[in-house]
Amino acid sequence: MKKKLLFPALVVMYLLFSAKSCNSGEEMTDAREQNKIKTTKDSIVHNFGSEGLSEEALRAYEETARLRFADFADYYTILTDTAAARTFRIRAGEMISNIFISENSVFLISAPGGSRATEKICLKDLVDNAWAKGKNPFTLSPDSVWITQQLHQQNDSVYAGKLAFTSTKIPSAKKAVAFGNSEIFVLKREKSFGREKLNAWTVVLGETQINMTTGR
Repeated sequence: MKKKLLFPALVVMYLLFSAKSCNSGEEMTDAREQNKIKTTKDSIVHNFGSEGLSEEALRAYEETARLRFADFADYYTILTDTAAARTFRIRAGEMISNIFISENSVFLISAPGGSRATEKICLKDLVDNAWAKGKNPFTLSPDSVWITQQLHQQNDSVYAGKLAFTSTKIPSAKKAVAFGNSEIFVLKREKSFGREKLNAWTVVLGETQINMTTGR
């Protein structure tokens, strides 16, 4: 009789200890995952959320700015392509907006040979007007982008510089060339990393001058 009672008791004890062991394992797994998340977050903060930027970091952000300008030209080509799918054009407009410091960023556009006064248009209007045929004031295909003013600290949270570019386009076998410059900024913006939100350094463009001219 005692043996019959002892066996069920041992089974119950085994299940209880097993459950405790499983829970401990789950807790250890959760702890490891939380530690990984913390390590990743700390790494992100160290690399992208630091209080200031080293000279090495600034040179790297200048390279990123050059790539950002090339991306802008590519997205603008998609945005103004009436044959492109609407969803692609909408996405291109959104990506352009993310590349610049604000939707009020100014574009100063000079026509070939000074045939008309310099046009001044903000980024929002530039994107909106791209949906209207014949409302595209320029075409860009940058063949060279370089830094003319290195990034330097303006205040505790903003670094500023400038880039220049040349762009060659050959529509209907008639060469047209554009050249100009753009402000570049490195500043902190809120970014999402999984469920976390952090203020991280990012590169954006500002006021942009585009001079259209005939071949050279």
